[in-house]
Amino acid sequence: MKKTVFLAPAVLLLSLGLTACGTTTAASSTPSSPSNGKTSTAAASSLKTDDLYMTIKPGLKLGSDGKLHDSFSPTDLTFTQGVPTKVTVLNYDDGSHDIVAKDMNLDQQIPGSKKKGVPSVTTFTVTATKTGDFHWACDVPCDGAAHPDKPGSNKGWAMNHDGYMAGTFRVVSQQPSVENVAMTVLPGTKLGSDGKLHDIFSPANLTIRKGETKVTVYNYDGGSHDFVSKDLNLNVQVPGHKKKGDPSVTTFIIKADKAGNYHWLCNVPCDGAANPNKPGSAKGWAMSHDGYMAGIVHVE
Repeated sequence: MKKTVFLAPAVLLLSLGLTACGTTTAASSTPSSPSNGKTSTAAASSLKTDDLYMTIKPGLKLGSDGKLHDSFSPTDLTFTQGVPTKVTVLNYDDGSHDIVAKDMNLDQQIPGSKKKGVPSVTTFTVTATKTGDFHWACDVPCDGAAHPDKPGSNKGWAMNHDGYMAGTFRVVSQQPSVENVAMTVLPGTKLGSDGKLHDIFSPANLTIRKGETKVTVYNYDGGSHDFVSKDLNLNVQVPGHKKKGDPSVTTFIIKADKAGNYHWLCNVPCDGAANPNKPGSAKGWAMSHDGYMAGIVHVE
């Protein structure tokens, strides 16, 4: 159940260093000189690292061909020139993927999930030196590309369509006054300690800067949800999708003037809470467990 209420050819150099099982550290590349609208090293060092999030799920998004396709959610991200940005990718697909942007010298490997409902978690840091819009794509055979002759195969359709396994990374010269992050609502997706698959916000925990942050919620559940935090003075309604694979999109603003941890939860009956006596019902388990339909907003 659910609730309501983010590339002009150029060469962009990013420094990336991949460590074990999806954790990446990066040595910052030297930012361009302050001329021509570039961000100076001193200016960039005064800005805080951004955190961005992406989720991968097979057969997630409806295509123009009427089929459900593998997809990243979201596919488009915005970076600030010279500012280290940590990207976290949660992969619920048992197949591996990657993010390849030749113009950014970026080739990030993303391992597959080893257990259904338990995503692989890959983090890497991007420090962009030039502004512009840069295209990226997954070039690991996916969305049926590995078995094009198999009945029902999508033959890799999503790999060649932006908004699925490809998209745009935008690099801007100045850190926007309003930060942008995304969350994706997925029904029956994440494994709980009770051994069942549960509804989730992905990610459920956010790290944001003080000030204003625009949150975009993509809801792939047919049921409505909400995002409620008394400490953040938020009660945002998130409508359900009207068609499978075509998410509702809800945006809202978090205003946080003080650093700290702020709890939020969904209190619209979901994860089986509306039908607790129904066989197989999760009885709303996810609503009372952080990392599912509840979590923490960490403000730095």
